[in-house]
Amino acid sequence: GLLKHYEAINPFISSTTDSLNRLKPGFEAPVCIVTSLGTDPSEPSRNRTILCGLIRDIDNPMATRYELRSPNPYTNTYTALALIFISAFDGMKYAITSGKTQAQLEA
Repeated sequence: GLLKHYEAINPFISSTTDSLNRLKPGFEAPVCIVTSLGTDPSEPSRNRTILCGLIRDIDNPMATRYELRSPNPYTNTYTALALIFISAFDGMKYAITSGKTQAQLEA
């Protein structure tokens, strides 16, 4: 859901000229709407140009989380969290109602 709706969410997360100038090649900031899961659980991705990265702990699977890399100090935290939750819930609703298997959703 987050990757699907990010173009609509971005103006609220990156609302200043400086924050938009940062989102281009040459900075350690996201330049495209993609995610990275890493090559395997023991070797996470170090790609800093992704929008959303998966962070895993091999010893504790309950500590798995994702990192959204586009917010900056000017982002309104409450608005950003509300938009992230709504888009995540939309993605969960799609996963439940689409009838696709987990492998099809991950592809």
